[in-house]
Amino acid sequence: MVVVLAWSFGYLGKINDGGELSWARSIYKLKAQKANKAKGSRRVLILGGSGTHFGVNAQQIEQELGIPVFNMGVHGSLGINIILDSISGQIHRGDFIVVIPEYAILEDEDGIDRMASPFGIAIGRPGLGGVPYEELAEDLLNAGNPGLKYVTKSSLDFIRQIKNPRYYSDRLNANGDPVDLKRRIVEPAVLNIHLSAYACLRLKKFRDQLDRSEATLILALPWVYTNIDENTLVNAKKITEKLLEISPVIYDKKSFNLKNDSTLFGDTVYHLNDKGIKIRSLELAQQLKQVLKAELGVPNSKSGRSGRNFQKQFLPQQSTSADIHVDLVQSRRAIADCECL
Repeated sequence: MVVVLAWSFGYLGKINDGGELSWARSIYKLKAQKANKAKGSRRVLILGGSGTHFGVNAQQIEQELGIPVFNMGVHGSLGINIILDSISGQIHRGDFIVVIPEYAILEDEDGIDRMASPFGIAIGRPGLGGVPYEELAEDLLNAGNPGLKYVTKSSLDFIRQIKNPRYYSDRLNANGDPVDLKRRIVEPAVLNIHLSAYACLRLKKFRDQLDRSEATLILALPWVYTNIDENTLVNAKKITEKLLEISPVIYDKKSFNLKNDSTLFGDTVYHLNDKGIKIRSLELAQQLKQVLKAELGVPNSKSGRSGRNFQKQFLPQQSTSADIHVDLVQSRRAIADCECL
């Protein structure tokens, strides 16, 4: 009994200590609650890591599109499995699910990152994302045991919060956007990016899941602060071509969303500041308008449109803008398996 009580106190301390895991759990639950309050059959849910959380303003996009839009971004270290599975049971018929994966998420070989198992436990869904039983059992045991690793991590979190009391702020607006943004500027990333076979197949499986729910998957390239060179552009183009085998992809066709303007970014190469978020959100809204224009043109429609039927509606002969590129490819989606880089 004493052991159980000790474990329980340790567990509650970890998930409510105000640190990284506690923050991820808190904003996830708040975002889910806000999204579930939306009325009507059509919503735009924007998924991703913290680059989505600190990278788009769903409220601004909603004003442009005229339908409910929610920022569901949480943390890239949850891995692609958790990021996609975290909205299972929350998808409505007619929803448009926009996934903006950071490149580290697309490179993952098994879909399970360092926060996957602890996060599933923290939100009361242990094993979410297909965490192996052995890892889950170990994390369940350690969930109530502080240990040196946790004490060290908590100390770092504590120092961050002393320096900036809102470092792990969970203050959100009605659309799930953060109220407090990160300010520190970082150096540009050196990118050697690729798309793993696992991530490719996992996205394909998610697309099929949405099809069955009569919802639609849309992929978007992330904005990333980097030194733009020919090799990085070539790799970004290759990744985009592979993603097009899965779903529509929205991005800037000249830059592939690779940015070298430091005045747009915050404390990481994916986190944007106020200026960057405004520009990014306006661009994303314009891109989504192109993709959703037929659906948005029928405001009284009560029926959703499955991903495959949706694909048939959007096959433009050429891009509608020199700077904004919305690729919609139908025939490639018939491929049984996705050949990835």
